[in-house]
Amino acid sequence: MHTILRSKAGFLALLAPCFVASCTPEMTSGVESANEDLESQNGFTMNGFTMNGFTMNGFTMNGLSQNGFTMNGFTMNGLSLPNGLSSTTGLMTTWGGRQIIQYMVKCAYPSGQSLVKQDQYGTTYTFPGSIGIAPELATGSCDLDCQERISACMLAHVNNSGQHISIWMVGPDPAIGWDSSPLYPYQEGAYFGNIFASPWQGYYCNGNDMASGEVPGRLGSPLASNVYVDKYGAGGLCKQPAACTVTNTGYTSCSDPNPQAPYAAGHKWTHVITVWRNFESTQMYKICNAYSGKCLGVVSGSTADGASVEQRSYSGALSQNWQILYVSSGNYKVINVGSGKALDVSNSQIVQNTYTGSSSQLLPIRYIKDRAGYANLMFSSNKTSGYCVSNNSDGSLVMLGTSLGTDYGRWTFTAVGPISSASSSSSTSTGGTTGTVTGTNPCAAFCSSPTVFTSNNYQAGALGSGTVCRETTAALSGVNFSNIAGRTIKINGEAYVSDGTISALPAKINGGYCFQASAGGMDFASFATW
Repeated sequence: MHTILRSKAGFLALLAPCFVASCTPEMTSGVESANEDLESQNGFTMNGFTMNGFTMNGFTMNGLSQNGFTMNGFTMNGLSLPNGLSSTTGLMTTWGGRQIIQYMVKCAYPSGQSLVKQDQYGTTYTFPGSIGIAPELATGSCDLDCQERISACMLAHVNNSGQHISIWMVGPDPAIGWDSSPLYPYQEGAYFGNIFASPWQGYYCNGNDMASGEVPGRLGSPLASNVYVDKYGAGGLCKQPAACTVTNTGYTSCSDPNPQAPYAAGHKWTHVITVWRNFESTQMYKICNAYSGKCLGVVSGSTADGASVEQRSYSGALSQNWQILYVSSGNYKVINVGSGKALDVSNSQIVQNTYTGSSSQLLPIRYIKDRAGYANLMFSSNKTSGYCVSNNSDGSLVMLGTSLGTDYGRWTFTAVGPISSASSSSSTSTGGTTGTVTGTNPCAAFCSSPTVFTSNNYQAGALGSGTVCRETTAALSGVNFSNIAGRTIKINGEAYVSDGTISALPAKINGGYCFQASAGGMDFASFATW
């Protein structure tokens, strides 16, 4: 019988059977079952960690591969030993470096064991363990096997969006195990490598359901990262010949076709972690048709029962954003963020209604074999028809149809931001409050002391995590938002909560545009105009 932990931790999450939610780890444990799998949350971005000339925004770790960890005040001689982790140089001397240690310890140390270290100012920090995948890191030498176990665990928790996403981990190492969970039905991918080696070696390969139940910052969503690369080429599947060995609910023994030092020809990665996931209840999703590219939304943003559902180019309006919530095995309810009503059917028309749990409101979202990322939308008591469109026109109503084997009846589900960002805004990208203009500059009615930019081709750069107020009277044609999840950006009072391109800007105010950003979210959020 093994102990399964449920714990809370902060901005990052590398936990044994754990959940992460606050800045101070608070762990409880109890004997629950004999499985040793990992239910956890990722969010490993390390924003703001700068050391030796590189910045770890989104855990990109540019430059770290040039010197590994050994040049950053860290050796593999045992973290708890005097010569194992320096207090005066390297990782312990920055906030970001201490986040790396926090993750490393949570992965390596078992529950009940902690690392206590001081920084260069004598401040004491306690880093608690959780998973126990490499307990020898505490006081002994961490050989290549030890390094690979920790690396796979840390790589499995990377999330370039910085958001906390629940995942289920399986693998061959005893601290993890092979049991599956019906709450995590989609196999995302497998992670392996050695991030302590020089050069840095971080790898993944795509699981069977890589693009299913998409969540931000993970495989299947737009992702640019040099933290890890697909070892078997773009879109390379773990199960393809000459890749990894399928074992139980995951993978083992992944090939290394072009080994780098310290590895030689014939090397295989034997410490592999496979991740399973589900739709994330904390996220908003856009649901878009494969044929038209248009997305589901409630007509005119209505909040009334019985309001029809249409397709329309995605604008970020709350009426086009949805929560996909697990109800029972294979069944989900889909709730409109703007109205709080559930997708439903009235005769052959797709509508929204107050959720009652009726069969017409339970959607078994099953992805199409060999068409990664696409699924039909059928309600649980109807297996022959589903949500379909008949054209690509904005405003066309979505109806029940039988074209499930074509793109007319196939849909994608893309996370666009945390549900918390919706509550911070009462307006949408298709309408909003402009306020009372009391000054003569564009931001007069919205925010004070704006930063002025004059070029229409403006790159805002990293916005930081505080509030932002910027304005321009340049002739703009559009704007692109990136990494704005977790905050609201307003243009002349109209709110946007997800990444994307806006080519239909709101009307000018006082001859220009005011850009406001709420506090929070990712400090490398940005926008660019043209």
